[in-house]
Amino acid sequence: MPTQLFEPRKETKRRPSEARPTIDAVRWLDRLMDTSSEGYLTACRLILGGIMFAHGSQKVLGWFGGPGLGSSIQGFREQLGIPLLFAVLAIVAEFAGALSLILGLLG
Repeated sequence: MPTQLFEPRKETKRRPSEARPTIDAVRWLDRLMDTSSEGYLTACRLILGGIMFAHGSQKVLGWFGGPGLGSSIQGFREQLGIPLLFAVLAIVAEFAGALSLILGLLG
C-alpha cells in the first residue's frame, strides 16, 4: 500500500478568485487590532502595560532612575553573560510589549 508522503502531488491550478492574499492580510490585521470591550480586561491591560512600560523605559530611555540602553546592555552581557543580540531583543521586547499592551495590540 503506497503512502501519500512519498507520492508526487498533483498540481492544482488556482482560480483568480481563490488568490486573495490582501483579504487574508486584512483579516489578520483586524484580528491583531481587535480588543475586548469588557472594562475589567481593559483595566488589567492598562495597569500591567503601565508597570511594564515603567520598567522597560528604565532600560531603554533611562527614565525613572534607570541606567539607559547602553548600561542595560552592558549589565546583561557582563553580569548575566547574555550575548548582545539576545540582550537587545529582551530589552526591546519588554519595551515594545508594554506599548502594545497599552495600545491594545494582540489583545
